[in-house]
Amino acid sequence: MTRSLEEIEKALLAARQEHQDAIETSRSAGAVASDLRARAIAGDNSVSAAQLAAAEDSARFSGLGVPAKLTAIQALEAKHLVVTTELWADEVAATEPALRADVEHAFDALEAVLDQLVSTWRLHGQFVHNTAVDVGSVVSADVTPRVRRAASGVVVDGAQIRPVPVHERLQKMAETAHQRLFAGNPKAQV
Repeated sequence: MTRSLEEIEKALLAARQEHQDAIETSRSAGAVASDLRARAIAGDNSVSAAQLAAAEDSARFSGLGVPAKLTAIQALEAKHLVVTTELWADEVAATEPALRADVEHAFDALEAVLDQLVSTWRLHGQFVHNTAVDVGSVVSADVTPRVRRAASGVVVDGAQIRPVPVHERLQKMAETAHQRLFAGNPKAQV
């Protein structure tokens, strides 16, 4: 069974402390041996060969466990990285589908709105065409100030009846959307 991140972090903290303690013990034992050696070289008769040998043996012995403790830290750090990566992968795997679904839903909504735009634009265009045909066949222009013919179509109550220009406006909206999609985020251009 894999240990939890909290358990690994606790073990890693303890392993680092044990490693630090082992280094300190080794350093301290080395200092004692070094001091005894310096005193023996200086002619201090209170230092015996047995004391110096024991101190040097103790210094060497206390340093033996330091590499193993470092190896234990490295093993725990590797486990920590695996667990951290697994948790991150869980989060990504749980989050990305929902975000992707939001994008797909937005595309579906956009497609529906664009379909509505096409339908309403065509309906309006047919109305404009029928209005132009009606003037001269059903009604007459210039018999009342409300209806007259202009160079570019029919004017009713001062408003020119003509198709709504959509292509430039739609292109401008698409360009603006592309600029907003890519603004400051070159990685999004994939």
